[in-house]
Amino acid sequence: MKKQTTIKNLILAITFAGICTNLSAQELLKGIDNAHAGQINSLSINADGSFVITGGNDNRAFVWDVKEAKKIKILSHADKVMAVAFNASNKLYATASADKKQIVFDYAMGKPVKLLSGQTAVVSAAGQ
Repeated sequence: MKKQTTIKNLILAITFAGICTNLSAQELLKGIDNAHAGQINSLSINADGSFVITGGNDNRAFVWDVKEAKKIKILSHADKVMAVAFNASNKLYATASADKKQIVFDYAMGKPVKLLSGQTAVVSAAGQ
């Protein structure tokens, strides 16, 4: 998945859904593009469209406030972040990495609540 294509599809989706204006969508586009060093492997939009998580080859995942078009959390792994996901209630989100770990975070606290490790291969899907 190419970085620019992924970001442009995200911007089209949130603009079309009326979550933010085209101007703030463009600001979000710039922020995401500048934040990740390299390819973006995954993104997830929460149920009401107000937050986005992106994960990439730079070993990081970012949580974005869509309306404010800014990064609000930085999450790190020891290797590429392969997948990110919100749960349906928006209370939890998860990251999965080539470091063979999946971490589940509590959104309100911004802290990990569960670490799933011991995998023998790259974790390429996130969920709770």
